[in-house]
Amino acid sequence: MIQLKDLTSYKKKYAHLIVVSGLNSVQNRVCKVQADLDDPEFVTYVVDELYQRGARRVDVYWSYRPLLKTIYNYTSRRELCKIYPPELKRIEYEYDEQIAQLHLESYPPDWMEGIDPAKISKTKKAHARAILPFRLKAEREGKEGPWCIAALPGKKWAKVIFPKAKSEEEAYLLMWEKVITCCRLEGDPVKNWQEYNREIKARTRWLNNLKIKTLHYTSKNGTDLVVGVNKDTLFCGGAHDDVKDAPFNPNMPAVECFTTPDRLKTEGVVYSTRPLSRDGHVMENFAIRFHKGKIIKVTAEKGERYLKRLINLEKETHYLGELALVPYDSPVSNTKIIYYNTLFDENAACHLAFGYAINTTYKNKIRSLKPKQLKKLGINGGTIHIDFMIGTSDLNIVATTQDNKKVQIFKNGNWVNKI
Repeated sequence: MIQLKDLTSYKKKYAHLIVVSGLNSVQNRVCKVQADLDDPEFVTYVVDELYQRGARRVDVYWSYRPLLKTIYNYTSRRELCKIYPPELKRIEYEYDEQIAQLHLESYPPDWMEGIDPAKISKTKKAHARAILPFRLKAEREGKEGPWCIAALPGKKWAKVIFPKAKSEEEAYLLMWEKVITCCRLEGDPVKNWQEYNREIKARTRWLNNLKIKTLHYTSKNGTDLVVGVNKDTLFCGGAHDDVKDAPFNPNMPAVECFTTPDRLKTEGVVYSTRPLSRDGHVMENFAIRFHKGKIIKVTAEKGERYLKRLINLEKETHYLGELALVPYDSPVSNTKIIYYNTLFDENAACHLAFGYAINTTYKNKIRSLKPKQLKKLGINGGTIHIDFMIGTSDLNIVATTQDNKKVQIFKNGNWVNKI
């Protein structure tokens, strides 16, 4: 196990990696860092790195989860859903200024336990709707700045992941050990991520050259699902390019190759293989059945009521907006840990997402289209995007190409070919 005396050097390496490879293009930019109060020392290292890389200004927004839970508990749902003009002005400024945004995730999965699920989901939806016009405008005009969501071990989260640890400190060090592995921090992390990006780009080129029409998922747990791949989108993965054509890695850790499904062309049933943690609620062992793209039946051993509530948030959450391919033999999966956090768990297994499609997959010819035009092309919209994990060690995926050839993509949970 990593020793406490060695942790500072790893923290500094990680902070450097997040700024250099995660955000990258921060020269003369305003930067926004969102973090919990779990590790102010690490956030200080990040801010120092941002300024060393030429950031014009860095704003840090702190969260304290027990306080936020208290606010949710006492404030009415109607009041929580209100977005006041100063907040809208700030959001508009952030998009217009193309600021660099970093979000550090470190909170435990059960932090909102006991709060009315309707209050949480409705509030999130209201805020997502408020942001939507600015997000869509930035996407159409190509004005998105770099952003990154990175995992940061928190002591309370670590104790949930390692309940048998002798102390909170031991759990914390074990959690850091997993971050070091999953985020490729050993050796030269920046070079490690450059190599990862080269591999993932080669993989997405292979997938795009196949011109896939559908993917058929099967596994022994009962999954038997056909998902149509939208012809106006591409497989993507690894680094994205910001408005200055500078590559940035939006997620750390990351393994996935993803694209956009055709919203009306999903048929069959799929079973979850990892818990879905959302807003302090955990949903486990659920099955979702689709017909003509739409979710028509949901069952779950745990959290069924909240899962159905999420799917019923809006019309678009009844349809898929993303499919992502992740080998079972991946750094996150190989830790054999359930993290109860989508950032980690989605990079341990193939996954799908209901809700809006990710615009980075769009071909150039459709990037400027409005939501109604995109919907006519079979691309899902809306304000919500929720990933759920479906990968197994025996998952097989067979592609049907545009010229009706069958090509096996996954066999027994992993890619059929090496890149």
